[in-house]
Amino acid sequence: MDKICLKEKIIEVMYLLIEINDSYKLFKQLKKSKRKYLDVMNISPAFFTIVNHSLEYTFILGLSKLYENDNKTMSIHKIINICENCADLFPNSREIVYQGEDGNTVVYTDKITIDIHNDIREMRNLVGSLDDQINSLKGRRDKFYAHNDKGYFANIDKLVKEYPINYNDLDLLISTADKVLNKLLSDLCGEEYLTYHKNYNDIEKIMKILNVTPEEIDL
Repeated sequence: MDKICLKEKIIEVMYLLIEINDSYKLFKQLKKSKRKYLDVMNISPAFFTIVNHSLEYTFILGLSKLYENDNKTMSIHKIINICENCADLFPNSREIVYQGEDGNTVVYTDKITIDIHNDIREMRNLVGSLDDQINSLKGRRDKFYAHNDKGYFANIDKLVKEYPINYNDLDLLISTADKVLNKLLSDLCGEEYLTYHKNYNDIEKIMKILNVTPEEIDL
């Protein structure tokens, strides 16, 4: 494997994270909008219910895949292992380069030191600290989102009690994946990616357009 191929593999996992993050952010935005645009959403409740469920399934199943720990799934664990096996492709240092006010390229005399083996140890420790969140996430996937276990599908309280997970947990899982993937990419080639689309919240524009009373709509 060469450096270009390794970069593509890191970005492949990052694209999954972007899909998860976009779905999660839009899901939370719709929950927030419900307080402000309840009348609008009640015009087509089935539509917004389906959208909410679809977004929720996307980020729950996506996060479960992202934190899967096997040799088949292209996940956080697997990309860390791949990078460890390809440690010789990572530089030991990198020049700090920026563009000056005159437009010329300026190179600092100091360099960034890169220790990929140490960074990988820290990444594994970071991911390992999320065992409780990951176990709850996968429990919900296996018992509810992916397989519809009757014992849980008809008893949501049981699911919540046995596999607790909240927004803070989901935020932490997403931010940790962001940190790991961008660190690997930065170490490899000095690049970092934004792991969500900036216009994820453009649903607000749709809500404003639709912000009319039901009587104004010819149903």
